[in-house]
Amino acid sequence: MPGTFVPDEGYQIFTTLSEYRQGVDTVIASAQASLDVYDTDLADLGFEEHARHESLRSFLAQNTARRLRVVLSDPLFIQQRAARTQNLMRDFSHQVEIRVLAEKRDADVFIYSDVGVCLYRPQHDHAKSVLTSEDLSRYRLLAGRFAQMFDVAEQSVSSAVLGL
Repeated sequence: MPGTFVPDEGYQIFTTLSEYRQGVDTVIASAQASLDVYDTDLADLGFEEHARHESLRSFLAQNTARRLRVVLSDPLFIQQRAARTQNLMRDFSHQVEIRVLAEKRDADVFIYSDVGVCLYRPQHDHAKSVLTSEDLSRYRLLAGRFAQMFDVAEQSVSSAVLGL
């Protein structure tokens, strides 16, 4: 059909949350040195699921120079309901850094690896997302935005559980 966009293998559109999480798995598997995440609270990424948690743990354990950096809008999910993510933060404290923005930012969320595989979700409250593996301009755009947000995010999330 003339005028119809046909994505190549380096470009996939997902419309469900389960497809989105498969995209997250693809990004994690592609990482060689770092993973950067901008999300509202990490709930939809599925880091608490056993297989994904083990993938992250394996990624970090393979080399002490590997990094997982996260910027969040809302830390409550991690602080109250994300035991596996807290364990990653504790076990790999020198490799995992989670920061929180002082004010809510854009409606979109994303995760990308150092090799340029990006999963972009234009609206965090909708499942539709785009996975790209050969889009250098998207990678540079997301990396630039992430760097700015990471620098201005003030509060770090701690893995320590406080209480009496």
